This record gives sequence, C-alpha cells and structure tokens, in this order.
Amino acid sequence: MVTIGVRIDFYDRPAQQAGEKSQGYLGSMVNEGGFTAQTAPAVGESFSATSLLLQPQGLKGPYVHTSGGYPFLRVREVEHYPKPLGDEREAAVIVVLHAQLGYDGERLVDFVREYTRAGWHWMTGANDELTKAWSTAQAQLNATA
Repeated sequence: MVTIGVRIDFYDRPAQQAGEKSQGYLGSMVNEGGFTAQTAPAVGESFSATSLLLQPQGLKGPYVHTSGGYPFLRVREVEHYPKPLGDEREAAVIVVLHAQLGYDGERLVDFVREYTRAGWHWMTGANDELTKAWSTAQAQLNATA
C-alpha cells in the first residue's frame, strides 16, 4: 500500500482526450496524503471518482463532477516529492486530476465548505466566484469553530 495525495484542478473545459489541454483554469483543491492505494497511478490511468466522495454523505452531499457520467477521472500528472535520507518528513506522491467545477452560487459555497471541512485545501485562480465561495465558506467554518 502506498499513501497518495490528490490535487483536482478545476477548468471551464477540462480535456476529454489524451493529448488535449484543459482550458479556463479556475482553481484547485488538494488533499495531501489522504488516500491509500495498491500503487500510485500513472499518467493516463483512471482514478475512481467515488473515492473522492465525502463520507458519510456520499452522493447526497457535494461531489466532484465527471464528464458524461463516466465514474472515473483521467490522471493528468503524478508529482513525486521524495525526501532526502535522514529527513523526518514523509515522502509524498500527488495525483493530479482535471474536472469541471459543476457548481455555482450557494451550492458552490456548500461544495467548498464541505471539502474544506473534510481536510481539503484550496488554491483559487482567476475565478472571482470560486474566490468568493472560498471566503464565504471560510467565514462559515470559522463562525462554527
């Protein structure tokens, strides 16, 4: 078993085929080391979208959208973070996936808040709506802390 992290880069138009480029970067969410797998997946392999469901909410809660109902996201990159010998930090592998955001307005705030609560970290891009949703979700989480 290997521990892996996952970064999901959100795009207006995520690439559908190998070799295509995703367009319209919106932002990313990252969970560093929150998953285990038999091996680290390689670029081009399929990553089960059901692994990204929030538990115990499952499909009742917000979830990462896939294209056309296909239950997998294609691995776009695999980032390796080795550690020097004697370094106490844990080495890491981050699998990079591309997806469409799929939410707006209050549903986007719910999506950001619930994934933040589950340990995901956000990197907002040039998308004002995602940045606003992240700020609102942070304020809601801080108010209940």
